[in-house]
Amino acid sequence: MSHKVKILAVISNQPMLAKVEGLLRRRTLEVHHASSGAGALVLGGNVSYDLVIVESPLPDLQIRDLLAAMRGLDSNSDHAGFLVLTTNGSTPEALADRPDGSLRLVPADAGSTAIYDAITELLGVASRRATRLLVEIEVQLGQGPSRLLYQSQNLSRSGILLRGGRRLQPGGRVRFDLALPSGDNIAGQALVVRHTTPEEPIVGTALRFLDLGDEQEARILNFVYAGMATEPEALQAASGGG
Repeated sequence: MSHKVKILAVISNQPMLAKVEGLLRRRTLEVHHASSGAGALVLGGNVSYDLVIVESPLPDLQIRDLLAAMRGLDSNSDHAGFLVLTTNGSTPEALADRPDGSLRLVPADAGSTAIYDAITELLGVASRRATRLLVEIEVQLGQGPSRLLYQSQNLSRSGILLRGGRRLQPGGRVRFDLALPSGDNIAGQALVVRHTTPEEPIVGTALRFLDLGDEQEARILNFVYAGMATEPEALQAASGGG
């Protein structure tokens, strides 16, 4: 069974919501809706989203506060891309993008093509490949550094999901070392982001890479995209493929 790309639309304006939902009518996309920032946080506490589309301004929250909460250490959607649709000439407060470029600001009246392009770009950032790799993790325990072995569930340019094993502490930093099937070695530091939820199909721990560098990131992207017949499933879904 293929993974459905989960998208959260935080939009109270009904015509805008209809416009966005019209761009997301694909069988491999699962779209949820919240009409307020508070509603988005409730849904975000239970579901892991790949993309969050939010109108600005929100009726009850600053955009930066919503993004900070959904990208927090205890969030299920810390890896998600964010598309902010600005309305009535609104200028959102200063928003911090990530090095992976997972934030876009687009005027809501820019037209469907501009919104569509931003959606496909952001879903591309989140592309990941299911893969079983042996990953060595070095953690600091009471008696000094200890090395632990895990198996991966999936890998993306921004992080990795580890299966089972010792439950690492969210918020902590670890060193990791893994070898791709090509023989390329990937190593560096990672942040322990979260544990999987009971709704997810495996028990595991998500790590976010901190210091890959351009060369190692390129190796990961080559590996991720090589595992897909054409383009990433997320992009196929957004463009009507599959």
